[in-house]
Amino acid sequence: MKSFLTFALLIVSMTGYSQDQEKLLIKAWKLKSHTMTGIGIHHSLPNEMQIEFLNDGTWKSSASWEGTTQGKWSLKNNNRTLSISFNPEVLKDFRISELSDTHFQIENTTLTAVYKLTWTALK
Repeated sequence: MKSFLTFALLIVSMTGYSQDQEKLLIKAWKLKSHTMTGIGIHHSLPNEMQIEFLNDGTWKSSASWEGTTQGKWSLKNNNRTLSISFNPEVLKDFRISELSDTHFQIENTTLTAVYKLTWTALK
């Protein structure tokens, strides 16, 4: 019984964590840096580009990213992965390496390169 109670408390706390992570993400962000290491073509995003993640699972940006300024997003992998849909053919998964009320960092790793994007919250 004690182990069941411990398990139940763990599940409840993880659900709270899930909702907290989503709440932290849902806001407008400004691009602070965008880097690529490895081999490949680096398509820079505009300095201070802005992106907003909305409650309905959509996003919009102030500049084109992967050929669009809007799409869908979701959290998966226990909220360690941000999945961004740029259009029906382009879906990218980003590992969330940092997420706070004021700072947000994601990474996308391919076979030959690592792309890292760092964002700061807009006030």
